[in-house]
Amino acid sequence: MCGTTLEHMRICVRVLHGWAVRYDVGIINSGSQFENGSFTDPDIEEQVRKLGRMVVNYAYIEPISTDEYSLNDGEN
Repeated sequence: MCGTTLEHMRICVRVLHGWAVRYDVGIINSGSQFENGSFTDPDIEEQVRKLGRMVVNYAYIEPISTDEYSLNDGEN
């Protein structure tokens, strides 16, 4: 079910001309995965840190404007 929900979210992002990160972290029983604001599972912490790094990298990607790129000019 979670995969379907995330795929729907990605589709919505693309429809709005956004870029969806192709990595996600599902945290089952998330309330029990934190203690005093810290992760209790180092594997989940590393996955979330990886997701954070990917989001930061995506933030610095420069999109091509519609003026610079057109499907009608024969270049893809």
